[in-house]
Amino acid sequence: MLHQIEVNNYESLKDQFDVAQAYSQFSCLFVAQSLYKEAYMWSCRALKHISNQTPRISLIEILLTAGRSCVVKRDFESADYLLRQALLAASEQFNINEKCDFSDISRFHPIVGDLLIAMGYYYHNIDSVTQSVRLYFSALNFRKQYFGLHTLSEQCINLPLALARQDLAFEYYIQEYSTGNFDLCLHHIELAKMSLETLLPPDHHLLTNALRIKALIIEEMAIDTIDIVAKTELLMDAHRLHRRALDITKNLLGEKNLQTAKHYSNLGRLYQSMHRYEDSEVFQLLSIEIKEKYLGKDDYEVAQSYGLLASLYSYDMGLYLQAESCYLKAIEIGTKVFGGSYSGLEFEYQGIIRIYTRTGESEKVEDFVQRLRSWQTQRNSGATVSTKKNLFTCLSDESLGLLNLEEIKKHFFHNRLYQV
Repeated sequence: MLHQIEVNNYESLKDQFDVAQAYSQFSCLFVAQSLYKEAYMWSCRALKHISNQTPRISLIEILLTAGRSCVVKRDFESADYLLRQALLAASEQFNINEKCDFSDISRFHPIVGDLLIAMGYYYHNIDSVTQSVRLYFSALNFRKQYFGLHTLSEQCINLPLALARQDLAFEYYIQEYSTGNFDLCLHHIELAKMSLETLLPPDHHLLTNALRIKALIIEEMAIDTIDIVAKTELLMDAHRLHRRALDITKNLLGEKNLQTAKHYSNLGRLYQSMHRYEDSEVFQLLSIEIKEKYLGKDDYEVAQSYGLLASLYSYDMGLYLQAESCYLKAIEIGTKVFGGSYSGLEFEYQGIIRIYTRTGESEKVEDFVQRLRSWQTQRNSGATVSTKKNLFTCLSDESLGLLNLEEIKKHFFHNRLYQV
């Protein structure tokens, strides 16, 4: 397709060919392959070619796709800006409001569900789980209504609905991680997995997230289970699901890929629960190696893997020096990316306090106890980065008029973090 665009000089024929939409689809392709640099590059090219001839639905899709590309590049300010512009465009077209009232569903378009999913993904990545759950839930309800009354059945077989359930299930899992109440997320992921397995070939890449999420949930259920037989069965089920997800991903994308790295990390975490500590260490180190290569050493995905490795070293292998180093790296990255109120810091602070208590380093214990108290104060006061970023405020901001595409391009290309 790219060859055809170049040969026929479609870029100069904006009234005949939507080259911006084509480039945006290239971006989607690279996101699916976890090739985020390429995805970002094609999103930038798509934005350069939006014009007054670009259909409004295409414009919304280009903006939200570019916003997602900025999220995966951790350029959250640009993502915030682009998603606000997409929301404004959707509001002008469909009169969307913050309550997400879709009672008159006939006047909407499926792109609205895609926009809600993209916004939920943004909130997820800026550590705002509550708002992410809300957006994914709204996306699920929208797709239920849009795709017909038959989708109101919990047993509905529908691909867009299944993907919305999958995203919502994972966000519920994060939200309820500390409570252990996984009923809702298990309900949604089982329905999503059933639909995806019915609709797709057994080795389709869209299955991997559903397999991964269900494995994570039942692993946590196993940890909380007292009966040794039931615990073992749950852990083996989780292992089977993780291995299947890993095999699909490796066959499609290869070993040196970010999705493969995530599956390695998940398996490493599971092997820790199964008391296979050496295997756990191997998989976590493999995951870190790949993540650092493709995301850089300061990405929060890297921090998560260091946190898991630190837990293994500290709680199960008694390697306190190595655990300390990993905890400090996880804390440094998490604070740098999200600030001092990042939710993941709680476990890292508790872990490193335990180490210094065991090694008798009282001054360091006091230092991190104070940091943990400061973290708790910030969380309790709601002083997080995410609470200040309500995308819907753009709908009530009277200073924001009709979309000016040239202003959007000028603002984005002037303020973006990355050049291509």
